[in-house]
Amino acid sequence: MTSLNNQYTFEKPIRLQEPAMAQQTGVELEREYVWDDLHRSCVDALHGQIKKEFDASIVYLKYAAYFAQEKINLPGFEKFFFHAAGEEREHGIKLIEYALMRGKEPVNKNTFQLDYSYKVPAATNGLSALEDALKKEQEVTLSIRNLIKVCEGDKNDYHLVDYLTGEYLDEQHKVQRELAEKIATLRKMTGSDDAPKEGEEAGRVPVRQEPHRQNIRTLSLVVCTFTYLLIGAAVFDALESETEARRWEFLKSVKANFVAKYNITPEDYHMIEIVITENKPHKAGPQWKFAGAFYFATVVLAMIGYGHSTPVTIGGKAFCMAYAMVGIPLGLVMFQSIGERLNKFASVVIRRAKKYLRCQQTEATEMNLMLATGLLSSVIITTGAAVFSKYEGWSYFDSFYYCFVTLTTIGFGDYVALQNDQALINKPGYVALSLVFILFGLAVVAASINLLVLRFMTMNAEDIRREEAEMQSSADGLNYECESTGKLLSCGNLNYCSEIEEEDTSVCSCTCLGGNSFTTHENEFLLDQGYHPADIITSTISLKRMSI
Repeated sequence: MTSLNNQYTFEKPIRLQEPAMAQQTGVELEREYVWDDLHRSCVDALHGQIKKEFDASIVYLKYAAYFAQEKINLPGFEKFFFHAAGEEREHGIKLIEYALMRGKEPVNKNTFQLDYSYKVPAATNGLSALEDALKKEQEVTLSIRNLIKVCEGDKNDYHLVDYLTGEYLDEQHKVQRELAEKIATLRKMTGSDDAPKEGEEAGRVPVRQEPHRQNIRTLSLVVCTFTYLLIGAAVFDALESETEARRWEFLKSVKANFVAKYNITPEDYHMIEIVITENKPHKAGPQWKFAGAFYFATVVLAMIGYGHSTPVTIGGKAFCMAYAMVGIPLGLVMFQSIGERLNKFASVVIRRAKKYLRCQQTEATEMNLMLATGLLSSVIITTGAAVFSKYEGWSYFDSFYYCFVTLTTIGFGDYVALQNDQALINKPGYVALSLVFILFGLAVVAASINLLVLRFMTMNAEDIRREEAEMQSSADGLNYECESTGKLLSCGNLNYCSEIEEEDTSVCSCTCLGGNSFTTHENEFLLDQGYHPADIITSTISLKRMSI
């Protein structure tokens, strides 16, 4: 027993009295009885590590509460930090259990006090929070290493050293690697994936010098769009400018002969122009009775904007603006919903057709839907062109041009249906057919164009999804929400909302001096076919009926 006392140092010696010997000698024997030998320095270091674990848990709880605020609302980070706080708390409880297992007090009641003073910075985002978490984990790991050094030196407490190395250090290194991966992924997603340079603070995001990939793509799209505009302007200039000049000279000669024949003053001629211009819309009958007003409301809601008739009164103009503010979003939602149902119906038909043909791949792909809606759009446009060619007296090509301009919501106004022979009053069936053509055709053509545009837009969306997948794989429970503004209808899991803006500057329907069937013979212009006085029009140019 003496050798045992000399070999070990004891915290609280247990005093035992042997009754037989005490009765014999009358002397109380005192001896020390100890069943574990954890050194005091190890116990103090263990108490410090327990405090370190609970302090880290408090810090993570504060971050979780920060991201749970309604003005922050990042549930992925909230979940991540709540989980991290629970793990740190569990580590502290394990160390307490270990201290109790070794027969020691888990904490020093005189010095133990948790630190609640940490405050989350006001401008914290997900990336900076993960960087702070990585620093905190590094502090905890360093504290564990110091605890190992204290107990491994002269104290030779290999049981505690093995316990800390196997249970804690391994997990700490894995957690640090996981956090480093999350930080690297977030830096890539936010365009800050440069490695810290020498002398920079590790873990902080340096300012990115070169543009991000998404910025480069956006700039490329802007450049391509403006280049396309320049090319279009050059082509239209080459195709139309010479004809426009010849038409203008022709009209000036007709005007001069007309004024000379009837001895009309410039004021009278200007008044005639105004009367003719204002009389144009009335060729179709009353434009603002219910049938005409319904046709106008449809054109407004569909954002076609022919300009064939416009409100004149202040009340009408004010109501038109208010009506459009409500009607245009409503129309977009309706067309989107119809387009989605058409895409769904087309996918079902395609899937059943593939099953009937025993194809290996039976699911309807995006390309299949594009072909189906494109075919349906072509059928609608070609059929509508035949109908309008019959009722309006246009050539088939001009009718096809009208259908395309209408269903793509361009709406130049050079060709407008229902504007001849009192059609709004005398042909109710034709009016109904025109309205159905516009509404249903817009939905189908919009679905087709949307899928076509979406095919190109998915190049950007695929990059975003790939980055999100990397984020999910590297950060369990971390939901990183990306905003993207997009266009058009929905397909699959991608939802885009369209915001089509058209600015129609047509002042009146008399701006329709466009070709009805202008040919390369350079001998046809659009005026009224039935009016051809030889003493005014001395040219051999043939004249055809106007589009309205």
